[in-house]
Amino acid sequence: MSLPTIPHHWLSLPNEILNDICSQLTDRDIKNLRLTCSHFKDVVPLRLDRVFISANPRDVDVFSAIAAHDVLRRQVVEIIWDDALLQETGWFVGDEDDAADYKDAPKWFSRDCGESLWEITSSSETLRMEAAEWTKIPLLPISECWVYYQQLFQQQREVLQSGAHNRALEDAWRLRRFPNVRSVTVTPAAHGRLFFPLFKTPTIRAFPPGFVYPIPRGWPSSKDMVLELDEWGDAGDNFSYPNGNDWQGFRAVTSILARYPYDLTELRVDAFKVSSGLNVRMFEKPCRALADFITIITRPSFQRLHLDLMTGGQDQLGWPAFTSGHLARALSAAQLKSLSIRTDVATAAGDGEVEAVSPPSLSTIFTRANMSCLRHFGLSGFFIREDDLMRTLADLPHALLQTVELSFLRFDRELWATYSYDCRYIVEETFGHLLERIRDELPWQDVSLTVGDNLPYYMEGRAIWVNVDNFLHSGGANPFSADKWGMYMEDGFGVVKDLFDEAYERPDVSDEQLEYMGYRCWGTYPCNEQCRW
Repeated sequence: MSLPTIPHHWLSLPNEILNDICSQLTDRDIKNLRLTCSHFKDVVPLRLDRVFISANPRDVDVFSAIAAHDVLRRQVVEIIWDDALLQETGWFVGDEDDAADYKDAPKWFSRDCGESLWEITSSSETLRMEAAEWTKIPLLPISECWVYYQQLFQQQREVLQSGAHNRALEDAWRLRRFPNVRSVTVTPAAHGRLFFPLFKTPTIRAFPPGFVYPIPRGWPSSKDMVLELDEWGDAGDNFSYPNGNDWQGFRAVTSILARYPYDLTELRVDAFKVSSGLNVRMFEKPCRALADFITIITRPSFQRLHLDLMTGGQDQLGWPAFTSGHLARALSAAQLKSLSIRTDVATAAGDGEVEAVSPPSLSTIFTRANMSCLRHFGLSGFFIREDDLMRTLADLPHALLQTVELSFLRFDRELWATYSYDCRYIVEETFGHLLERIRDELPWQDVSLTVGDNLPYYMEGRAIWVNVDNFLHSGGANPFSADKWGMYMEDGFGVVKDLFDEAYERPDVSDEQLEYMGYRCWGTYPCNEQCRW
């Protein structure tokens, strides 16, 4: 059978019209269009605005090839460092000793693959029937997954030992191979969820269909336990360590960026709502990484900073990473227009540890001096006192401020009252009461406020989001009802979104309403028989 021919009038379209059509297409559609004939390959440019690099040779090779291409390299405006490292063994005691006990794969690998599968089945409770594409993928046998995983791990080890990824970034940065880069992101969350990567890096795109593996995060996580972080130490020059506990990607990126001046406008140390972040102890005392960080953010071109921090053990030490003043002074030396800081304080402290957590004052981080130019302010994952937060919000430059995001905050007095069963105090410090004070006390007529709240069940990357402008500016209802003590968002106000699945978006309503609307509810997700290894 001959291939269908392309109508002549399509080939004669003016470039202006063709460019307008292509602007509506996805990256995948553009790639497919370029494959149809030589004409479209010549006239339709490949859309490539960001590049990835990691401790995998495929990512390093693609990064270097783009850096050497005189056309493609000029399109790049963002570099993303995937700092998720594959693990050699599991996290449980004895995992490193089970190599001789397995037939097809180690027990830890089978167990962790099962957890990856469980996560996507449990995350599919509200996908529409026809949208569950992952259920149609035949899964590879566990033995084949293990063989491929070992190949990936060996490749990663070789890159870490050689430092090839660090050299590739340094060469590109030193030679200004990407003259239009404005943003650099370091993240441990590139792999997202099984079959739902946050970023489709060249390495992830090359995975064989149905490949199941333990999702790497690279950095320590506070999801399962409160971690006591070690002191930050300078790790040397090659950053080639076998695990992510040294934050090798952050160290490498900041060292390289600091050495070579560049018109960088944004740095993101972003865990993308995963329970992880940069070791906050870097800000306890002067060190090389802190000096590099300050060099980057204080350059004249720099404008936007997103910083996710891990704080394990800080409450027992008296919060020295914040009270030292190093972070506040660094922010004051920069002329930031956008600042977002997220911690794992609220996540790391489980219900049983509430009384042990005494939140630091926000004034140890945020001052009028370091917020004087802000157009956007984001605060996430903090334990807060309401009066303390209101003082910080009042110090924002109201004439310049455009957007504010407050998400996953836990109120110190609310939690104390909840666990002392003293309901007289519960309504005093809640999101509902906070929003009323913002409306009544702050001159935010032109400021847009978005609130993020946790779901009743925990799932990395998924949360409820609501814009409260209608309440603040137009007399609308408060999304946090007094009937629920003002602590929880009312049904119907917010939208549930998933960072790892762009197609996942649904109203925050009851399970009965979701079922009526055609979404899946708990217990009705499809189960691929091959999941039962």
